[in-house]
Amino acid sequence: MSTLSLVFRRGNKWMKSSSLSSYSSSISRTTHHCNRTVLGTSLGGVESKKQTFFSSSIANNNNSNSNSNNGSTEEDLLLSSFANLDHGREQRTGFPEAIFAQGKTPHQIATILDAMAAAQHVHQSNDNKDNGHLSSYNAILATRVDADLYKQVAAIPLQNGIIKYHETARIISMQANNDNDNDNDCKSSLLPSLGRVVVASAGTTDLYVAEEAAVTLEATGRVEVDRVYDAGVAGLHRIIKALPRLRHEDVKCILVCAGMDGALPSVVAGLVFFPVGG
Repeated sequence: MSTLSLVFRRGNKWMKSSSLSSYSSSISRTTHHCNRTVLGTSLGGVESKKQTFFSSSIANNNNSNSNSNNGSTEEDLLLSSFANLDHGREQRTGFPEAIFAQGKTPHQIATILDAMAAAQHVHQSNDNKDNGHLSSYNAILATRVDADLYKQVAAIPLQNGIIKYHETARIISMQANNDNDNDNDCKSSLLPSLGRVVVASAGTTDLYVAEEAAVTLEATGRVEVDRVYDAGVAGLHRIIKALPRLRHEDVKCILVCAGMDGALPSVVAGLVFFPVGG
């Protein structure tokens, strides 16, 4: 009975194998060695950077919890019973964690807002000290807040910031107290502008969604928002009339909110040269 012999190369040497199984075993060992060497070399630096980044983020988050909860009170213990806040998110992503208020009690919302504002104040104070100049942070947002819920939240005293209600958007925005600036306007960021975003809606019924997007963009302090409302395709002349605003050179992208058949985003995308989301 004849035996299949295979010849293969390992490194600079030619090897002869008497069976397919020994050939496969050799290839497997060689591949494992190569993967370990190549991946260890190419990904070692990336893994190291990732580890450093997340370690720093976790440290910042822990420091915020520690600094904002010095001398733990009953309020601190209550907060920990229903929320585990991500105080480092603004440093990682550029925008703080948003509070989805629907389903939460007024006291839970107020407690979370106050704790986030306290942590943001700590970050801001540390940045001012380290950088030697005023740093500014984005407004903290609580979304899906109807008018009755807002009244209940507003009746609860807050220690670390000032809140503002955006009724159509159903959003509470909170600006943390700032030792260096008494202006609590949401547009207080010192970072450069990102340009203009057009928020367009097809009908009046879509205003809630459109305003939620517009207010969120404005809360960054870096985006100018142009609102084009009630411009659905049932009256095509309305969106045509808005073309100069849609095609303005400062516009970076367009957000289109449309219910029913959702035709408006496609129409707008065919008329402009910018990215369109809908």
